[in-house]
Amino acid sequence: MTAEDLSRKILLDNDLQSVLSLYFKNCVDGLEEKFEEDILRSMETLCGVFLNLVVLEPELIAENEELHKVTQSIFKCAKLICNKEDTLTLWANIITLGVFFLRQQAHVKYDKDDLTKFFSMVVSFIKAPYTSLTVDSAEVLSVAELYIPVWDSIYQLWYLCIQATTSCLPMYPTLVYAMMSTGFLPHIIRLLNKVHGRNVDEDTLLCLIGVITSLVTSEVKAVDVLRSCGGFEFARLYNCSELEKLIEK
Repeated sequence: MTAEDLSRKILLDNDLQSVLSLYFKNCVDGLEEKFEEDILRSMETLCGVFLNLVVLEPELIAENEELHKVTQSIFKCAKLICNKEDTLTLWANIITLGVFFLRQQAHVKYDKDDLTKFFSMVVSFIKAPYTSLTVDSAEVLSVAELYIPVWDSIYQLWYLCIQATTSCLPMYPTLVYAMMSTGFLPHIIRLLNKVHGRNVDEDTLLCLIGVITSLVTSEVKAVDVLRSCGGFEFARLYNCSELEKLIEK
């Protein structure tokens, strides 16, 4: 119903956001005691509702204090279910939703430690699903073993998350710090250089180039890291003229 203009307006006029915020918090609190299947499914549904709202009502996400509370619940939930195999689908939803909310809430003062921990998990979600695999004596890009069972369900979330992260980098020094401190840049550059374009689809490549370029333009030290980990080879291999210019400066 939140995807339809009229029904969404009626629901929001009747304070739907407060009800959803409280329900979401109660679900997260419930996860502290036990990972029950019905709670996990309810939270996935809630994530879908909130994603509709953040796309269709971005100003509401930015200004409504009840929805700021949702972001705090997202921080808590992400830590509770981080990289657990049986909650990986929900975790992908939570991480993606959190980045979408934060893109609209850069003016809101959240605890720096909470932000740093959350952004570290965002970086983990961006870089963990892909690895290299030897096929016929050649290295090709492949989905990591942990993610294979759920990839069909969450790959679109990965694309959304990385695109929103690219937008958030200029807004959040804590996100830049998380990317730099977790070795995101050398990991991705070396992985893509290793596979030499094999099995790298255009959408994945464009998303990764976008976030790398945003990081390099947001943090001067990232240029030095890029130079030291094969960035020039990467830029030439994947025809990234903008990155090549940044490296040559």
